[in-house]
Amino acid sequence: MTKVSSKVKVSGTVILFISLFSPCLGAELFPKGFHNGGTGSCDGCHAKTNTSANSARLTAPTGDPEEKSRGMFNGEDPSSTCLICHSAPKGQKQPAGYFVATNNEDLVAGQPPSQMTPGGDFGWLKRSYRWSTRESATIKDGSSQGERHGHNIIANQFGYTPDFTNVTAPGGSYPAEKLACTSCHDPHGNYRRQADGSINTDSSIAIIASGSYKSSPTPDATHAVGSYRMLAGKGYAPKINDGAVVFTANPPVAVAPDAYNRAEPKHGDTRVAYGSDMSEWCQNCHKPHNHPTGNSAKFSATVLKQYNSYVASGDMGGSKSASFSSLVPFENGSKDYQELKKTVGSGDGDLSGPKAGENIMCLTCHRAHATAWDAMTRWNTKSEFIVYNGKYPGIDNGSPSNIAQGRTSNETQKAYYDRAVDSFALYQRGLCSKCHAKD
Repeated sequence: MTKVSSKVKVSGTVILFISLFSPCLGAELFPKGFHNGGTGSCDGCHAKTNTSANSARLTAPTGDPEEKSRGMFNGEDPSSTCLICHSAPKGQKQPAGYFVATNNEDLVAGQPPSQMTPGGDFGWLKRSYRWSTRESATIKDGSSQGERHGHNIIANQFGYTPDFTNVTAPGGSYPAEKLACTSCHDPHGNYRRQADGSINTDSSIAIIASGSYKSSPTPDATHAVGSYRMLAGKGYAPKINDGAVVFTANPPVAVAPDAYNRAEPKHGDTRVAYGSDMSEWCQNCHKPHNHPTGNSAKFSATVLKQYNSYVASGDMGGSKSASFSSLVPFENGSKDYQELKKTVGSGDGDLSGPKAGENIMCLTCHRAHATAWDAMTRWNTKSEFIVYNGKYPGIDNGSPSNIAQGRTSNETQKAYYDRAVDSFALYQRGLCSKCHAKD
């Protein structure tokens, strides 16, 4: 286990008291961040004892003795334990902080998930849509099931269930019934970035802070920082899957802005600086997509010109200095964190587009957690239009059913992080055109 970076010492009595009256320990006891790049206080996630008074809260619903021995979690399972802090409290209907899931009680009919992290909101997994479309004399039914909207983490306490269609990771062998937050993130924060940029688990050099942010310190000979988003690396074998899958790739090189969970007004994109290795890391569980992706998938001269000129459907008058879109991000191929920090921003960052030698990655088209769309894409790839007749498509504004696809216009707008509709064309087509065919 890594050295705990926080010096706060908390008694079991205080932990229990706060757990009853607060959704999360982090904000009250760890103002610099509960994890702070490495492991947090053990009591924040694990219980000291499994008494009759708390056994229902601490163990899996099955009461499986083997499951009990694995962790004595403060939640019913590993992901539920994470969501005690990372699920938004009831009534939190604006994006904020480290919340990656909207509260269940706020997911009422017609109301979209509210959190807008670069990875998305797991709440979209609970939004399923159906619609019917008349084509000539035939009526065709369509659907967009919640389980298609992202990584289906298992968090029983919060109502998240397995993907019943993809029983293993697409292209891989990781079982859907064992997918947890800890399948990707190392809960003990063992992976750290050293001064030379290497990532390893050498605990002789302690983690002093998160390595994920623009404000993160630079590691030196005696201090390391945590891996990006505490993602696990080489040699990691998720315990929830009994170690059946062993990671072969280290976490990606990336830097996030300090304020990353936010709406994105016109020309106000949240820019995460992706350097390299994102797709290679995804391949710990997935095989490469049919579309080229990864460090070797460099932009061609034609695609560079297209990306940097494209503003919206029918508008190719853009310039490289302002062509970046968080709906179509890319990697710059760098491992230089100081260079990456120069482009990071929350509506105030560098909005320049790609140049020669840069590449696409899995997250160019997908978000890491969940979205409103099938295959957790950043835009709706199953519809001809993103914007229809100057409006976000919705069942409430007369949009054709095959364009609205069962969603309200508010849900569609939230899926695009509250962008002003005039950020797009009057009849905006899908964003494959940002890189490909001119329209």
